[in-house]
Amino acid sequence: MPKCVQCGTETGFIGSLTFNKQTGRCGRCESEVKQSLMRFRNAFLNFCSDGMLTEEKWSRLSAGAANDRLNIDEARLFIRADALNLLNRILIFATANGFIRDEEERNFQYIQVKLAIPYIEAQSLLDRLSYLKYITNIRRGRLPTAYPNIRLDTDELCHLEMPATFHKINAKSTSLISGRFVVTDKKLRFLSVTGGTEIGWNSVMRVQVQSGGIYLELSRKTGNGFYSASDPLLLEAVIDTI
Repeated sequence: MPKCVQCGTETGFIGSLTFNKQTGRCGRCESEVKQSLMRFRNAFLNFCSDGMLTEEKWSRLSAGAANDRLNIDEARLFIRADALNLLNRILIFATANGFIRDEEERNFQYIQVKLAIPYIEAQSLLDRLSYLKYITNIRRGRLPTAYPNIRLDTDELCHLEMPATFHKINAKSTSLISGRFVVTDKKLRFLSVTGGTEIGWNSVMRVQVQSGGIYLELSRKTGNGFYSASDPLLLEAVIDTI
C-alpha cells in the first residue's frame, strides 16, 4: 500500500481510494494542502491588490506558507495564473500612461523572480515590457534613427518612417488617403500618391493616441485630423518628444 509523503501514514485499502498518486498524499493531507493553498492564494491577492509585491509582502507570504507546511514551489505554481495576471495589469496601466516607470519595471521583475515564472510563460509579457521601455526611452529623449526612402536635407535627421492612412473629413463623407509619415528633426511629412503635406513643428499643437491611430491637432487646417497607423503609441511618442 502507498505511504503518504506528507504524514507518512500507510493508506490501506480504503485510503488508497482517495490517495493522490500525482502528489503522493493521502486524502486527508490532500484536503489540508488544498485549504492551505487557497489561504496562500487569498493572501497573495490581498497583498497585491495595489499591483505591488514588496519584499515585506513576500516575506509574510513565505512565512504563512511555511507555517502551513506548504511546499513553496507548489504554492508558486498554484498562483501562477494570478501572478501572470498581475504582471499583465502592470503593463496595462503603463500602456495607458504611455510609458513605464522605473518602479513599475522593478516590481515586474521582482514578481517574475520571486514567483519563479518561467521565461516561456512570461515571454509575451516580457516582449511588451521591452516595447514599453523602448517607448519610455524615446520620451526621455533617446530618439531612434531611421533611413527613409526620400531625399532629405544634408543636415536633416530622420527619426521614424511609418505607413499611415489619413481620414480626411469632407462635407458629406470621409476619404481614406494612404501614405506614410516621415518624421525628422526639422519637419513632419505625410507623403501619399496625391502629394501629401509637410508640417513644421511649430504648427503641431497636440498629438494624441486614439484607437488604431493618432489625432494630430495643428494650427492650420491642412493635415489636421485622424491618422490610422500600425503603431500609434510609437508614432505619438516620437512626434511628441520632438
